[in-house]
Parts: sequence; structure tokens; C-alpha cells
Amino acid sequence: MDNTGFFTMGKFTIHLTFFQVVQLVCASAVVGEGCENEQYLELYQPGIIQCSFEEGFLGVQWFNSTEEESSAFITYIKDEKDGPGFRSGDYDVWLNGSLFIGNVTVEHEGVFIVTHASLVSVHVKQYNIQVQLFVKPQLEYPVIEECQDKSKICYMLNKNPLELSCSVENVRPRISLIWNQRNSQRDKLLESNMTIIRNNEVTITPRSTVKIHNDSQLLSVLVCSINENTWILEENETLVILENGSVDISHSPIQRYVKLHSTMILPCHDFNKSILVWKRSTDRSEIPEVILIRVQTWKEDFNETYNKDFRLTPDGSLMLPRTELHHQGIYTCVASDYDMDRIQTIDVVMFTPERGITLECFIVEQNSDVFKSSIKAARIDLKVTYDNKGTSGSWTVAVVTTIIVVLLILVVLVVYLKVLNYRRSQRKIVEDEEMLPMTDRTPGKSDVQVLQAEGGKFIKELKAKYEILYHSVQPLPYIRDMYCVDNVYVDSGIERPFYLPKEFAPHTDRIRLTGFNEDIRDQYIRKAVVQGDEQAAREIILKLQRNPLLGDLCQVPLLFVLFAHMSHENKDLKTFKSVTSFFRNVIACFHSHLMNKTIEKITIACLHLTMAFKECDGYTILLQSGLSLWPLKTVEKIHIETEKEGKEPRTISEIQLTNIFRFALRCQSVKELSFSECLLPLSPSQESINAEMKSRKTKIYWREYGYSLNLYSGDWEVDNINIIESLCSERLQFWADDSQLQQNCTLQLLRNASNNGIPIFHLELLQSFSKANAGNIILCSGLQLSCPVSLKKLSIDTYEEGRELTETEVVGILMFAQQSQQFEELMFLFCLLPQCIAAEDIPSILKSRKVKVTWLPYDSGRSMTSTLNLVDG
Repeated sequence: MDNTGFFTMGKFTIHLTFFQVVQLVCASAVVGEGCENEQYLELYQPGIIQCSFEEGFLGVQWFNSTEEESSAFITYIKDEKDGPGFRSGDYDVWLNGSLFIGNVTVEHEGVFIVTHASLVSVHVKQYNIQVQLFVKPQLEYPVIEECQDKSKICYMLNKNPLELSCSVENVRPRISLIWNQRNSQRDKLLESNMTIIRNNEVTITPRSTVKIHNDSQLLSVLVCSINENTWILEENETLVILENGSVDISHSPIQRYVKLHSTMILPCHDFNKSILVWKRSTDRSEIPEVILIRVQTWKEDFNETYNKDFRLTPDGSLMLPRTELHHQGIYTCVASDYDMDRIQTIDVVMFTPERGITLECFIVEQNSDVFKSSIKAARIDLKVTYDNKGTSGSWTVAVVTTIIVVLLILVVLVVYLKVLNYRRSQRKIVEDEEMLPMTDRTPGKSDVQVLQAEGGKFIKELKAKYEILYHSVQPLPYIRDMYCVDNVYVDSGIERPFYLPKEFAPHTDRIRLTGFNEDIRDQYIRKAVVQGDEQAAREIILKLQRNPLLGDLCQVPLLFVLFAHMSHENKDLKTFKSVTSFFRNVIACFHSHLMNKTIEKITIACLHLTMAFKECDGYTILLQSGLSLWPLKTVEKIHIETEKEGKEPRTISEIQLTNIFRFALRCQSVKELSFSECLLPLSPSQESINAEMKSRKTKIYWREYGYSLNLYSGDWEVDNINIIESLCSERLQFWADDSQLQQNCTLQLLRNASNNGIPIFHLELLQSFSKANAGNIILCSGLQLSCPVSLKKLSIDTYEEGRELTETEVVGILMFAQQSQQFEELMFLFCLLPQCIAAEDIPSILKSRKVKVTWLPYDSGRSMTSTLNLVDG
């Protein structure tokens, strides 16, 4: 025993030789000074049990046992430290009274007691401190074992039902792991199996396993998270993006040519998605490479890049600052908004336009004027591009092409010699080809017709050779199976405009349009007009041949198409003798067609006004952008989602609601009108509900609360019980600054939940409690709250220092709570309560149900919570 004074635990009495015997006051915490009643120390590290006493105190003594006769192991009295713990060097006391432990061991877990005396003339206070030990794991986040190397988010492809396991190795104290499926609005708890592996006497490894089936969505977000002792880890949850491999995402790719060493941007259309995944596959990889991921959830947004070459633009496009040969491949964008998926595939081909070969063939010298058409000159541009296998193949094509072109030159010479011999024998002047009439007006064959026949042979041969060249070299853009390419190339000639830069257009066709020729017209009539009816086709062709005026006009494709269809549908179509009569009939046909055509209705399934609605006058909806939306006759559903006004949903007044109803009626086909993220009148007047809405049986939904409007009573009725269950599974709150409509909406929700037997998990009165009266609670707004029979927990937070609830008010609150058949806990926060409650005033039903009543008087974080003894008050 120290000769200057000592503390003993016997009967909680303190004896001091240097001050009088005083009464011991037990306290859990004191505002401004004291010790937190629950503290954590890291195992095998130096630790401090924190206290905060004002300087100049008389003394403190520390005990590591709750036994009454135990002695202090370290003391700090009148600025002198002593005790076995201090002398051994294992412990020390700091100037503010905190206890320093040199090395925390398992034996330090338990209750420590410190007694403190500030002055001789005041009470000595005692603080009981529960010390818990903790050990941080090596990986301070939940580890999904199937993707060990990903700390925050990972991507997985599953083709069969699988199990995902999440664990935290070597941790203390115990933590629980849960699996949730997350979307843009909430988390859905998944059924999982929790196991605990005890590694030794110090640490444990919790593991949670969830089963995933093939009936899941294409893309889903699963979250493994900690739901207790979350302070231990740096990250409390890990996400996995799961792609259902049983869903076929193979689509016909859009071919995209990208210049080598340039910037590539691949768009992903419809980017208003919550999950976006870009993948790439090449000839060298069977499994697609995940490039980057973007995830948007209700809690947090994530971006993860696995290939540092690529970037994601704000609109969801994939950007590559500089392309290389190895970037060639098939890129896939997979996007989802949790309800609908979209897949887009792009086949990227790299090319180098700088290298190429140009081959030209000309007909010149004497008698070259025979060829007045574009076959007089031919030019071929060969492009040499790189691929993943090298460039030797392209140069081989160039050599083969050169040989073919030489053959073409020989063909041209043969034709030229034949024409020359023919001209010498006839010694006639050949008219210019472009001055020839468009129809055959003489029964005999002229020299020009002979030339046309010979030229046709040449063109046919040249087309065949060109087709081989075209498909071998594959110029860009490359179009296969389109006869018009051959026609344009041969009949119109090829020229390179001088005003286009070579790197932009290394090969450009300048086309001289000459109208439909006879072959093309015949093909169109047989395929598009008469569908193979040869007799009908001959009749239309005969009309064109008999009328030179029609033959000239029908070189214009539009006029030809009009005439072909009109003459097929109307066998008595008159013969036109002038251009004026023809166009007069065309105009009359257009007018008749416009007046008589039945407009095909295109049904609009749903019009979503998401954050776009501003106001409605009954005739139009004014959007936030300032534009006006007029009634749409074919829309079937309208959904209005508004922006919040501060922290509260926007209020739609009864006048606005009536105008929206009128707008919906003017849309004529509307069957359903729904609202979300807004506050609506709880009882719309009958004047606002038009009789036509009742006759149409229009459905009105309030998605926020799962309600539908009864058009006859004007009351909101429960339509989706699952939404109410979801809302009541979370905390429901009455704030003091909530609008009266917001509080009325919450009251209505409580009544609906109670009437349907839905448990109400937790109801919080946050600075909104006014008083208790006759078993009801009166809110600060003046509204009266009756206790729902399915309420499980109630907390009253006055958040006013010095606010004291009287014994009568506390009893009134207990009378309120006893009306719930499922009530379990009542909490008072940040207020003052009477020291005791008369036992006879406490409802006996609360005692029989063992209801827990707790009190946290101060906003001190981890202050000690007091519990009301319902037996003696």
C-alpha cells in the first residue's frame, strides 16, 4: 500500500490519507472529459486506452480486474507514477490519464477500470472500459476467391452453375460476410452459406458462399460485403461483374476500317446503361480480353481499366490514342441497365493508305475517236495493306494484277484492230456516241449499232476481268455482290480529282450519270413490279418502246418507277403525247395518293419522361429543356419521373395532376399513366378524374409506393405488395423539416403496411417528436401518429441538448409502443430522461414481451447505452 494514498475496489469505496472519504460516483462517460466505454487495441502492437482528463488532476489509478479486492497495477497521483506495471516498464500513464501498453497481448482483452479524482473536495469517478483486441488481415478487403488479384471489382464469365466464395483471412474480432445483388436502386440480399474457420486462439477466417444459376441476367452485379465491425478493413465490399455465358452474344460485326497509327474511337450506342463492358478478341486469342468496365449503382460508380492502351470517353465510346497492327480484331460492347441488354460488335481492320500501285490503259493515236465513251481510258488503283501475317501476300496480288492488266491491253488492241478494219471497209463517218437516239427508230442495223455490239463484248470481257481484280485487291471501301459497282467503273470511267488529298481519298470515282439503261429497267420491272410475270413485263416494256417520249422521260429513275407501277396497276393508262400532259398526270397521282393513303399507325409502347417533366397545362407538357410535348395519339403508356427538390421528392399539385390526366386523355391511346420520385395528392378530387378515364379504365400508378389509383373512390390502393415490403424493410423516417405532404405519405405507408401485416423494421422520429397524448404521438408538424400493429422498432431522436422528456411523456411513449403486436425495441437518443419510471406505470405487456428500452443521452459516438429495467423502472 502506498503511503501517500491508495484506491481499493472493495465495496466501491476509496480511502485516501490526504483527502476525506468521499462517495464514489460511477459514470460511463462525461461530456468534455472521461473515457470511452468500449475501445479496440491491435494485437502484438503498442496500444493506448484513451482517456481525457483536464490537466492538474489529483490522481488516477488503473485496474485490470473487476474483482473487489484487486489492487491498481499503475498509479499517477500528484504527478508521481508508481505500481508494478510502471516499474516493470510494461505500462505508463500519460498526462491526460490515458494508459499506454508496451505490447498488447491476448490477456489484455477484458475490462479495465480507471478511477479519477480531479480535486480533493470533489467526487471520485470510476470508468469501466471494455477492451477488445483486433487483428487486421493481410488483404484489407473481402476477397472473392475466384478473382484473387482484383481488390475492388472483377469480371467473370460463367457458362455453368457455379459457386462464388468470399472470405477474409486471419481477422479478429469476428465479422460477417453477406452477398447482395446490386442494381441502380437497391441491394437484394442473396441466400448464402456462412462458415467460420478458427485458425488459432487468436484469429478466424469467415467465408460466405453463394450459388449462381444459369437463369441469371446477361450482366449482373454481385457484392460481397461486411455487415459488422466494418472499421477493420479499408474496403468493406468487393464487386464482381458476372456475365451469363449461356447467353449467346455473337452478332454480325460492323466492319470498321481504321488507319494505322491514328486515333480510333469506337462508339457504343444507347450508352444510358448502368453496366458497360468493352471486350476484344483476336485471331491469337480464343477467350475475349476484357478491356475496361464501367458500373453505375445506387451506392457508388466504378471504372476499371485492364488494358492501359485504351480509354473510355464520357459517352461510353472506346478510344485508342494510337493504333498498331496488334490492335486489329473484333471489339464487343456489352451494356445493360439491369432490365435490358444491348450488344454491339465491331470488326476493326487496320490499313495503310500510303503505299499503292496505279495501272492505266489508254486508247490513243489514229482512230481513237471511235471510242467516245469512258472505255477510252481505264485506271486501276491497287492498295497494299498490312495484315497480321505480313505484307508478302499483298505484293503477290500486285504482281498477278500486273499480268492481268497486260492481258487486258491485248484485248483492247484486238478490239481496236477489228473496229479499224471495219471502218476502212465502210469508209463512213461514225456519229458521236452521245448524239445517238435513245430508242431504235429504224428497222435496219446501222454502223453505230454494229459498233455498240462490238463495244458490248469488250465491256463484258472487261467487267469479268475487273471483277477478278476487284475481289483480289479489295479496295476500300470494299463492296461485294453489287453489280452497280462494275457498271459505274466501266461505263463512267475512273478519274482522281486533283482537289482531294491522297491520304483522305487515295481512290475516288467520278461518275457521269446516264440514267437507267434497258437491261437495268428490265431487271427492275421483273423483280420489283411484276414479280416474275413475263407477260406483264413485256406489256410495260412495249409501252415504253412504242412511245419515244416515255422512253426519254423514263431515263429518270423516279419517273420510270412511277410509270412502271402505274401502267401495271392501271391497264387503261392513256398514252402521253407531251411532257406537259405527263407531268400533269404525275401531280394528280401524287395528290390522290396523299389524300387516299391510310396512314399506318406506329404504336409507341411507353413514353418515359425521366427528369424531363417541368409542368403541364392540359394541352402540352413543358419539358425542362423549354420544348413543348404535344399529345401523341399512338402512345400507350406514359411514365413521369421528376427531379428532387433539395432532399425531398418534387411535389405535383392537384392542379398539375388534373392537367396531366387531361393530357393523357388527348393522347387517345393511353392505357396506363405512372409516376415515380415525386409526391402526389393522397386523395385526388373526383373533379380531377374525368369520366372518360373511367370508361377507358385507364390505370394510374404511383410506383414509389406501389399504389394504384381507384378512379371511383379517388383513393390510392396497394397494387404491389413487394414494394411496400421493400420500403418497410429499411428505416422509415419523420424529419422535422419534412413537408406535411411528405409526412402524410409516410403515415399512409405505415397504415397500408399495418393493414397488410407487413413488418415495419424501424421507424425513426428525427427531431420531429413533439409530445405523446392518449397512446398517440404528436409530431412537430401537428400530425398525429398512431402506432402500427406491425412496428418492430422505434427510435426518438430529439437532437436537442438539454431537452428533457418528462416521466408522463415517457410513459405515453410506452403506451404507444404496447399497441404493436411485434414491438421489440424502443430507443431514446440525445435527450434527457427521468432517473426512474414508476413500475406500475410501465405496461405489463411490454414486460411479458421483454421489450428492450435503451437510452443514449449524448452524441458521443460510442457513449455507454443505458437500459431501462421494465420490472422496477
